[in-house]
Amino acid sequence: LVDLVSQDQAKMLGITENGQSYVCVDDIFYVESIDSRTFAYTDKGGYQVTASLGQLAEQYKKRGFFRCTKAMVVNIYKIQFFKNQAYGRMKQHWKMTKKLLFRVNT
Repeated sequence: LVDLVSQDQAKMLGITENGQSYVCVDDIFYVESIDSRTFAYTDKGGYQVTASLGQLAEQYKKRGFFRCTKAMVVNIYKIQFFKNQAYGRMKQHWKMTKKLLFRVNT
């Protein structure tokens, strides 16, 4: 309960198949929009959230949230390094085991 009211940690409500729980914004690696629903991903799993990608990118830009594509926001502080790929794509290597490939919009 003390962690929830802590002012230095932003939290959002996430929904899983097991119910609702609070997610620390700084733990989020990326957020994506699928079928008009928004999902935030941490190293513990995925959570459906109510905010839109635009809202999250704007609200948490000082925490590293960056809208890299129309359907995705990434937390740049969680990316270990980028690697260029063919046809204008980049692969992000995270500070976890997941790798993500996306097309760079220019």
